[in-house]
Amino acid sequence: MATIDFPNSPAVDSVFTAGNSSYKWTGTAWVSNNLGQIDATEVVGLADYVRTLPTQISSKTANYTLVAGDTNDLIQANGTFTITVPASTIPAGTRVDVVNTGTGVITFAGSGLTISSKDSKVTINKQFAGATLFFTSTTTALLIGEIA
Repeated sequence: MATIDFPNSPAVDSVFTAGNSSYKWTGTAWVSNNLGQIDATEVVGLADYVRTLPTQISSKTANYTLVAGDTNDLIQANGTFTITVPASTIPAGTRVDVVNTGTGVITFAGSGLTISSKDSKVTINKQFAGATLFFTSTTTALLIGEIA
């Protein structure tokens, strides 16, 4: 990969071009102006490095059954209760993150869905501990994180 030799002491909003790419100085950093012009060959494999962040945050305080709308979301759980994970609800390749914001015990239970985890553990029993359900198919999920 070629090194880009940016100018020293540029004025704010200065534009620098190197090859087919241009960059704008913000006063603290050079920012690419090419986001709308990225060639697909420049991003091959990028999906391997992009992590999906939660799209919504919800709070639960009693028994709860996951729904399709929970896909890629964060659930803040407070209390002692069970989160049921039904089959064919969350698509393969997606996840649901759960954090125990209280001092209770959150238990995961599959309904027509197999939950696999280290040592078959399926609870979050410490405050601010978290776990992720990663769905490998519509009937299987991996439970990873601080589980007991």
